[in-house]
Amino acid sequence: MGTKQHDANIYDGWEPPIPFDTMNLPEFPVGCLPLDLKNYVLAVSETTQTPVDMAGVAILAVMATCVQSKYIVEAKADWREPLNLYGVIVGKPAERKSSIMLLLTKVINQYEMEWNENHRLDIEKNKTKKRCLEKEVAKLEDIFTKSGDIKDMAALLSKRDELTNFKDLNSIRLLADDSTPEALISLLADNEGKMSIISAEGGIFEIMQGRYSKVGNIDVFLKAHNGDTIKIDRKGREHESIENPCLTILLCIQPQILQGLMSNEILRGCGLTARFLYSIPTSKMGNRKYETESIPKEYTQAYKKLCYDLLALPMNDTPKILNLSKSAAKLSARFNGWLEPRLINELEDITDFAGKLHGTIMRIAGILHLSDGHTENHYISYATLDKAIKIGMYFLKHAKTAYKLMGADKQLLNAKYMLRQIEKKRSKFADMEITRYQIYRLCRSRIKRDGDMTPALELLAEHGYIREVETEHSGVAGRPPSPKYLISPYFMDLMVQMDEM
Repeated sequence: MGTKQHDANIYDGWEPPIPFDTMNLPEFPVGCLPLDLKNYVLAVSETTQTPVDMAGVAILAVMATCVQSKYIVEAKADWREPLNLYGVIVGKPAERKSSIMLLLTKVINQYEMEWNENHRLDIEKNKTKKRCLEKEVAKLEDIFTKSGDIKDMAALLSKRDELTNFKDLNSIRLLADDSTPEALISLLADNEGKMSIISAEGGIFEIMQGRYSKVGNIDVFLKAHNGDTIKIDRKGREHESIENPCLTILLCIQPQILQGLMSNEILRGCGLTARFLYSIPTSKMGNRKYETESIPKEYTQAYKKLCYDLLALPMNDTPKILNLSKSAAKLSARFNGWLEPRLINELEDITDFAGKLHGTIMRIAGILHLSDGHTENHYISYATLDKAIKIGMYFLKHAKTAYKLMGADKQLLNAKYMLRQIEKKRSKFADMEITRYQIYRLCRSRIKRDGDMTPALELLAEHGYIREVETEHSGVAGRPPSPKYLISPYFMDLMVQMDEM
């Protein structure tokens, strides 16, 4: 090809290629949130000069923290969804993630501290009563051991039943930092089976990916997402079962952590990565204002009151059930009709994520319903479900990009490989033109069959790197000529510039 400059008209009809890492992603649909949440998200985004995505996704996790284990959504017969969420926000350093998390979780920490202080004396009385019961049981055991009298045995059994059924009153813990699986199980066991990890760091992924290598160490993250029973045996304590555990996770991670997730076969193979919702906000860095509006006091008060009201809702032995209204049920069926065929077509590369999308939407619908003050109305409306679907579609579009960044898109990987091979071997084909057969010869160490090239070639054409040209049959009997492609002059120039550097 040499290093000659192309004639000006060589660019006619071409646009610069769209880089594969370019992300034209939608903004979080903040208008789908209840008014008090919408106002607070917009105010937080303004004062911190951050994308609304960050506060929008974080506030969903906070609301899940407030209502998880108290309600479930029964979408239809034999299909129930808890109200906990797993999510990640992807951003580079200095994106003010810590500021966002502080503003969103401060109210949760305040509630926890106030509740524990207000119930401190009751907790001490409860502990004292339990110690007295334990002493009484020990005393009755000693009496029965010496006497063997059936009446003494009856008294012992009665007191043991009283101790067994004694309900502990403990300090509450609502939020945890990055925790080991073992520590997390203890936190769940000590807090009625519910816990949240909301962190501006992604250290927990390091735990999942290798700091602890046994598969069993991620069981708690799998089971606590779905509400599957967790059975535990710990030294110094009796065997315990955590029924219907509910764990909410929100982490802020850097792009390189995201890119490494799919390389861990255990995490994707067991379905853990599919349980997370992904948000990749468009950065405001470089365009952030210094003078900003502070959060209006009435917005902060409304947000605090909503969180306090939801946190104060009682925990029952079984969660209360939220059902879909008739119109919402019809909307749910229509959404299923839209989603299902796409799982084997355009969403094939992210089937593990997309297959859980409908359930995720039900969770979001339940959270929106309760956050809008409908704690006594057990029917989710059409409008609420419609908003939840819009939020779900936001997460679907971001998940597509996240999975590409995580290396899950085979078409994208093949297309990038083709470009690298064309750049390396460009002297082997005519200037600006290459045949499909030549591409196959260049890439056959990775792409084994000619037919497997089609999706990647279509992707290259879609991004403007190549363009198929019509080829005329020579008229000679036999195999038709191999399809030909023109290579973008912009890409050709880029390769030349790389040679000259």
